[in-house]
Amino acid sequence: MLKYYFKLDYGGESRAHVRERMVKTCTEIMEKEDHEVVLAVSHAGACLQFLTEWQDPIEELRKGFTNCCIFKYEYEDKKFKLVEVIRHNI
Repeated sequence: MLKYYFKLDYGGESRAHVRERMVKTCTEIMEKEDHEVVLAVSHAGACLQFLTEWQDPIEELRKGFTNCCIFKYEYEDKKFKLVEVIRHNI
């Protein structure tokens, strides 16, 4: 079922692939000089996978996890820590 859902046979990504890509990209951005405050935009599914890398997402999912949420992270020692989630229209 998962294979069909993400259409892996047609070049889609698994959850793990999305998570790895998001973590790699955001870490590379934050490691650049003069990148202390960064805005990154994505859809809820990718945001969920990014959060899953750093903590169990269940508590945040229970509160509501839709597009247009704003996830504020702190970044230190190549790790992200969720500080706040701003939810609109929930």
